[in-house]
Amino acid sequence: MTETYVGSVIVLVLAIVAAGVFVKQFHYDRAVFLAAAPSRSAVKPSAPLSPAVNAFVDLPSELTPLSAPEIFNPDNLYDKIDGKAELYLSAGVLGMRCQRFALKNDPNTWMEFFVYDMDNLRQSFAVYSMQQRAEAQLLDLATYAYKTKNALFFCCGRYYIEAVTASPAQEMMAAMLLVSRQFVAKNPPQETRLAELDLFPSEHLVPNSYMLQPADAFGFDQFKNVFSAKYTVNGAEVMAFLAIRPTAEEATALRAAYQQFLLTNGGRNLPGTGKAPTASLAEMLGSVELVFSRGKVVGGVHTAPSAEAAEQMAALLYEKISEAAQ
Repeated sequence: MTETYVGSVIVLVLAIVAAGVFVKQFHYDRAVFLAAAPSRSAVKPSAPLSPAVNAFVDLPSELTPLSAPEIFNPDNLYDKIDGKAELYLSAGVLGMRCQRFALKNDPNTWMEFFVYDMDNLRQSFAVYSMQQRAEAQLLDLATYAYKTKNALFFCCGRYYIEAVTASPAQEMMAAMLLVSRQFVAKNPPQETRLAELDLFPSEHLVPNSYMLQPADAFGFDQFKNVFSAKYTVNGAEVMAFLAIRPTAEEATALRAAYQQFLLTNGGRNLPGTGKAPTASLAEMLGSVELVFSRGKVVGGVHTAPSAEAAEQMAALLYEKISEAAQ
């Protein structure tokens, strides 16, 4: 009798642990939810940053260099930002240049200016969006730009820039913004906007919530370059997502593969109402997942509180995608 009881307890504990692991993969920290970065030995040295970035910035009169410029490539990026390098490596960083500057009238008040060469706007935006701060305040500095109480973050085409100070004095914040504007003027971007974001409906959108996951979105290894945005539907927050495939046939296959992934990992099929044609729904540990395809686009809703909320959001997304296809 005792052995039977102990065995039952062990089985129950294992079930709870397994459920906890599965739930964790669907409630992730966006700053770390990425494909595993290549090991240092596996990464090939990158080419130098472009001549424009090697020229770096024109300093305003308020600032003076506090250190010499430093240049890093994928091989040694860990030396500068160990703990965060995986984020940039997984998004395709080619190199990074940084330098410290101080206020001329107060050398103890300084900032560091980081320029990451991400090769293109898509990869620049992936880094920008996946580590965006909750307290972000949008700036008119660039299409994708924001500030916090002590830092500026923005995309300038292929470049992702961070300007950070430990002493957020008004004079320093103003100088950082001026340096950033000069950088944009000196390095005018060839790309300024990602067309995929225009496929998201504006109704119910949570401001400043766009994100691009370059790999393994929602724990599914076939989901690459998945865009998402948060929405408030009937008082509940849901995430809409989409990815564009080369052909409609590939989009259809990806939709089916994701639905099978959900079912394989404990999901349960749910009936739909047809509000979003080709949509499949699954209940996952108390939340609802929905996926559909429309032409070359795979779209859906992640972690909705109910099938009704998922379908309401999916219908808006499907309509927006359909309008863009016309």
